Amino acid sequence: MLRTTGVPRRSGILRGSLNEMALRVAEWQELGPGFFARRWSGIRGRERHRCTVRGLGEVTVRTASSDAAVFRQVFCERQYDLDLHSQGAWVARRYGELLDAGRTPIIVDLGANNGASALWFATCYAEATVVAVEPDPESAAICRENTAGRSVLVVEAAIGSEPGSVDLVDEGNGSWAVQTRRAVDGGVAVVTVPELVARCGEGAELFIVKVDIEGFESDLFAANLEWLDQAAAVMIEPHDWLLPGSGTSTDFQKAMAERGFDLLISGENLLYVRRV
Repeated sequence: MLRTTGVPRRSGILRGSLNEMALRVAEWQELGPGFFARRWSGIRGRERHRCTVRGLGEVTVRTASSDAAVFRQVFCERQYDLDLHSQGAWVARRYGELLDAGRTPIIVDLGANNGASALWFATCYAEATVVAVEPDPESAAICRENTAGRSVLVVEAAIGSEPGSVDLVDEGNGSWAVQTRRAVDGGVAVVTVPELVARCGEGAELFIVKVDIEGFESDLFAANLEWLDQAAAVMIEPHDWLLPGSGTSTDFQKAMAERGFDLLISGENLLYVRRV
């Protein structure tokens, strides 16, 4: 059926405007007026905005970056909130089992960026240890600042299926889109999930893994996946849209399909929850 192009275009613009308004309202309600005021810091030319966020304390965001959008995804859109799904009860049960057994639940946050997701996990699972892995030095520094005083270990490194090194690739898409590529003499070390859990000491046991590593999931899920059998939940942002034809999701789709997980969709993320 033929139709004029103007109507859907105007409709799309209207929907986008309404969505933005809703997000701004949610931002004010969930994060507070101090966070909302970052806009004025940006207008005044300040590179960073320090404010108090409801329930979190003080945080720092870079005004000319994607930091605010990351906080909105985590705390307004609640993209990592397992309690929004029935399967969240399974994860809560596993959390209790680990604590009752005297174990320390380990949450590995791969691609921690500015620390927003690490803050979410540290708040929801107060007796767990969060290992926040971030290869970009500037983002890692912000992450340390934002998670100070919490049970969060920030590791400035890349994650992969085996040790080695990578170079960072910034194609100008914001601090949340810095990519990693294997390089023999790369400037950033690659760590593995088992290595990160081992750093947490005796009694540490893998609990949740969050993966947002801008396409490098193709490397992470290429080999040495025994750690997947320990995780109660795995949260992955796929990046086939970013790297068309590269098949960055192929290995993790295969690996997760071979294991007993339910699959949920939350915003940009696929949430895999182990069946009980």
